[in-house]
Amino acid sequence: MQILTLSEGTFAVNQAKVFERLGPRFDASVERAAGRTVLGIQSFVVGIGQDYTLFDTGLGLPLAGQPPLLEALRRHGLAAEHITRVVFSHLHKDHTGGLGQPQGARDYVYLFPQAAHYVQERELAFALTQTANPSYDALALAALARHPHLHYLTQDAGWLTPHLRYQVSGGHTPYHQVWWAQGDGRTAFFGGDELPQPAYLTSPAAFKTDYDGRRARAWRQQWAQQAAAEQWELLYYHALPATLPATGPR
Repeated sequence: MQILTLSEGTFAVNQAKVFERLGPRFDASVERAAGRTVLGIQSFVVGIGQDYTLFDTGLGLPLAGQPPLLEALRRHGLAAEHITRVVFSHLHKDHTGGLGQPQGARDYVYLFPQAAHYVQERELAFALTQTANPSYDALALAALARHPHLHYLTQDAGWLTPHLRYQVSGGHTPYHQVWWAQGDGRTAFFGGDELPQPAYLTSPAAFKTDYDGRRARAWRQQWAQQAAAEQWELLYYHALPATLPATGPR
């Protein structure tokens, strides 16, 4: 099993949910003083044989005019056509922005037009009502809803493949879901924004950014015990890139 990190870099985000990419010499204390949060953004790909699953699609802010996911894939020797499926934890814009790029007033070019895309049906229905919420990108959501290979997940838990399962956690957003990938004796856990950084595991708390903070906190406490007992490999979506452990084939 391969676990690949597709980093977009480090960003500052303000209360209006405006993201700005930071350079390598940013000062986190200065950003906090300005009311901004510093975080990393990285999607993950898990490969088992020739089957490659992408977990969330990133923020998607172009780098040198190009989608950052494509460059990140290239560094791992992959291209868009290698991705078999795309799965989502939830639908905030920093997790859906890499779905594709708008072209003109009505068209949208998908980054992974042939890959199967899996979304929790109730999560998408909720997200589409959030037209005034700056956490969401209405254009990307509308494009996702009409993707030619969109598949809805309707249950609270299930197996997508013999190696891939999900569970609705519903803490960060109403129908947020988490994922496990299993293969070659390894278990990778992708918690999306329920478990976005290592600090959420070591000091579980109810955060004001969560839809249901108490529920999210209870999950984090449970996952901390399971991760230690079962030796999960944790995929942190918002960890700063320098803090991420090395991952790869085994």
